[in-house]
Amino acid sequence: MSLPECSKRCKELGVGCPVADCKMWIDYPEEKNCCLISIDDKEKGLTLHEVAERLKINYLKVRQIEIRALKRLNFKKELKNLFYNEL
Repeated sequence: MSLPECSKRCKELGVGCPVADCKMWIDYPEEKNCCLISIDDKEKGLTLHEVAERLKINYLKVRQIEIRALKRLNFKKELKNLFYNEL
């Protein structure tokens, strides 16, 4: 992934993003307050334990949220398949 100029500059200078109203801004100074830098640094994504640590919630709660989200996505996929199969 190619970072935009602002993210590249923050990463090169080793400073956090000063633009808190940017839609890519996150409250995580360890990764320069930029979700794009976070994604660039962690190409495989975050583990559930890392998500729990960032959100300051229990790992099991993150797992519950993940399970619910996957069920919803699967349900929507089933509805979509049902709709397209009827056409």
